[in-house]
Parts: sequence; C-alpha cells; structure tokens
Amino acid sequence: MNVNAGFGNAFVAISSTVLNRYAQTLAMTPFGFGVLAALPFLTALAQIPGSFVVERFGHRRALVIVAILVHRALWLAIAAIPWVLPHAWWWLGLLALVALSNTALHAGTPAITSWIADLVPSRLRGRYFSLRGQIARLINVPLCLGIGWAMDHAKFQGTGMLLQTLSVMLAIAALLGMLDGLLCFTLPDLWSRPRERGLHFRDIVFKPLEDRNFRFFLGYTGFMTFATAFVGPFVWLYLTDVVRESNAEAVFMTMVGTAVVSLIGMRYWGSVVDRWGYKRVMLIAGLLIINGATAWLAVTPGTKWIGYLPALISAFAWPGIELASGNILYALSETRRDGSGLGSAYVAFNSAVVAATGTLSGLLCGWVAELLKAWQTTVFGYPVTFHAVLFFFSAIFRVIALCWILGLRDDRRETGEHVLTETASPSPA
Repeated sequence: MNVNAGFGNAFVAISSTVLNRYAQTLAMTPFGFGVLAALPFLTALAQIPGSFVVERFGHRRALVIVAILVHRALWLAIAAIPWVLPHAWWWLGLLALVALSNTALHAGTPAITSWIADLVPSRLRGRYFSLRGQIARLINVPLCLGIGWAMDHAKFQGTGMLLQTLSVMLAIAALLGMLDGLLCFTLPDLWSRPRERGLHFRDIVFKPLEDRNFRFFLGYTGFMTFATAFVGPFVWLYLTDVVRESNAEAVFMTMVGTAVVSLIGMRYWGSVVDRWGYKRVMLIAGLLIINGATAWLAVTPGTKWIGYLPALISAFAWPGIELASGNILYALSETRRDGSGLGSAYVAFNSAVVAATGTLSGLLCGWVAELLKAWQTTVFGYPVTFHAVLFFFSAIFRVIALCWILGLRDDRRETGEHVLTETASPSPA
C-alpha cells in the first residue's frame, strides 16, 4: 500500500502546490478562490450514494479503482484549460473540472476508507499512518522545492511560458496519480460482500447517528472544518499579494517548511496516539493549532523568516489531529465479520457534515474577501488587510471545535486498543 501511496502523494504534492498559482494565472477572482476552497467539501456529498453502493452491492475494489482513475484523469483536462477554452471561461472551467474531479474521488472515499481499515490492524494504525505521513512529506519536500523554482523561472519568461509550465506539471501529476489507482489491483479485498438482505438509503443517513460518540465527533469535525476549510488559498494570497513573496518563497513556506516540521511531528504523534488514545492527543494538539491561521500575520515584508516560526508550531501539531481523528474513522468503518455493520456509512455521514460546513466556510469567507478586498489599515506600522479578519475568524471556531472533544469517550482495553463506540467492532485483521 505504501507504493500506491507514494504515487498518490506525488499527485497531491504537485497538484496542490500548483493549483493556487494556476488559478491566479487564469485570473480567478477573490470570490472564486473562496469557491475553490469550498469545492472539496461541497462535492463530499457524493460520499453518501457512494457508501450506499458499496454497502448494497459490494465490489469495493472496483469502485475504488474507477474513482481514483476518473479523479486523476480529469486533471489532464484541467491542464489543457488554457489551450482549449476561451480566455473568459478559464477560471470558470477550472472550477467546473475541479468539482467533477473531487466528486469522482468522494464517490469512492467510503470504500477506500473501509478497505484500508480492514487491511491495517487497529493496534498498529497510529504507527502505520505515521509512517505513511512521513513518506508523503519526504516526497513533498523535493517536489515542492523544484516546483517553486520552476514557477519562478517560467514567470520571468512571461505569462505564456508560466501557463505552459503549470499545464505540464498538472499533466505529470495526473499520470502519476493514475498509477496509484492501477496498483490497487494488487491489493486483496477479502471482507467486503454485497448484502443479501435489502439495504435502505435511509440506513446510510440515520444509522450512524445512533452512536453518541459519533455525534460528538461530528460536532468537532464540523466546527474544525468551518474554521480551516478556507485557510490554504488565502494564506497563499496573503504571502504573494501582501508580503510580496516570490513563488519559490511562498511554496517553501506553505509546502516545504511546514512539511519538514510536520514530518517531525508525524514521527512523534504516531506512537503517542497508540499509547495515549485519540482524545488526549486531539486536545493537546488542538491547543497548539488554535493560532494556525493567525500566526501567518507575523510574516511581514520586514519579518519574513522570524515571523514564519509561529506558523511552524501548528505544522508540528497538525499531524496529531490528523492521526487521532483518522483513527476514529478507521475504527468506525472497519468491516464486521457477521456483515451487520455499516462501516462506510460513518465515513459518508461524517463527510456530509464536512461538506456542509466546508462549503459554507469557503463561500462565506470568499464573500467576505470580495467585500473587503479594497480595505486596508495599519497596526504598529504593519499593513492589515481582509486576510487578518479571516484568520481571526478561523481561530475563534477552532476553540469552539475543541469543546466538542470533551464529550468523546476513549475507553481502553487491556490490549491497548481503543473502544471508540458502542457499535464499533474489532478489526478483522
């Protein structure tokens, strides 16, 4: 699985690094950036029918492979936008194709999550996903450094050369990502079976809500998503438009430096999650990421690198949140031997909440950005723009999200495994 993940991580590293610069070059508006931030969440609603299909009819591996291949192949079309669409449609075409690509991936996400949960024993998940996270960051660092240099080099040769460079990068990313899907043919799928008895669509929607622990997890997920969904594109805009950083500097700060620090964090938090349980880790790491957005305001034209240090605190802590919350979903979505569970339904319903809050977050903050795009003041001689309003908004809702963690139960068995809910079953591995 780690070989598959390597190709998938290369796709994510290239596409996520290039996308914001690509959108800028295609003349996307501030509101368009808000929509771009919302799209991964809005399209997550596709996980509900995706969960129903895999629970009712089986064929989990086939659904995963088709979803991944379609998702990545559409990035070939995204790469071709400047060469096949009229200029006036460039950024609208980007939004449409990104939406289709994300929808395809989300349709297969419940199957992907439950399949991985079956393949990885629960007692090893913290360390295993820590290792995968470290591999991802080791791939990200050299790729992002090269991409930042290439974008700056192309920019000096004109907009046409920059567009060609970005298009080629996205096409390469798509091809690498498709290899991830093809390698899934080598992985076994031993436990997924179609249901002999009828399954109603309402079961996918309402059954997970019977679990009290899951309801508290949804509260946390919803508020944390609302607080963080929009941040990435606006950090990029802040660094390039306000601080006036080059592409290479912005890529280094947002992708490379944070990846190196989070690599260290991933090594640390992986074993801690297995020892302490997810609740304590989520609380401690959650306190460290409260200022994950506002910390970027310390990066100014006169304090670029000293001001960057506070942002790295959040980068170190975020893997703890990622591993702990991921462990919850994997434990909920693993397949029961008696076939009575609806593991992928937990993933789908959680994604529905993420879809609603993430979409609202992106659209609301995009509207605020559009409304305040010409507003600017100074505080102690430093420029303050609409970015500061959005980043403080993020900090407030991160605090609210932490309150929901207090209601989670994190019982432990003598084996050291965590009992996450009344309905979760032991791993079949």
